[in-house]
Amino acid sequence: GRGYVLRRLLRRVLRTVRGVRPEGSLHQLPTDLVVHTIERLGLRSVHPEVVLRVLRDEERQYDRVLERGRREVSRLQRRRTIGEPEYGWLWETHGLPREIVDDVLQTQNG
Repeated sequence: GRGYVLRRLLRRVLRTVRGVRPEGSLHQLPTDLVVHTIERLGLRSVHPEVVLRVLRDEERQYDRVLERGRREVSRLQRRRTIGEPEYGWLWETHGLPREIVDDVLQTQNG
């Protein structure tokens, strides 16, 4: 559904932000920017604090997914090469899309 697509979009943006600035965060956006965006989208009933809280919560959840993913990828790498079956298992079991697994592999392999 829509929540899934938005979560994937937020995670992709967060990956991009952290690729440029590792300490980067979406929930630290200036409130004025959030207010401006809400107004431009015609969502006047949405409070900026709610948007920032959702961003913070999604970032925390994403960080947990990444940490779990790093452990699983390391565990799999010790046993075998990661191929299509492992990518599929990581996606179906842990919700780790291929690009995140590839990022984890690249980070671990230097």
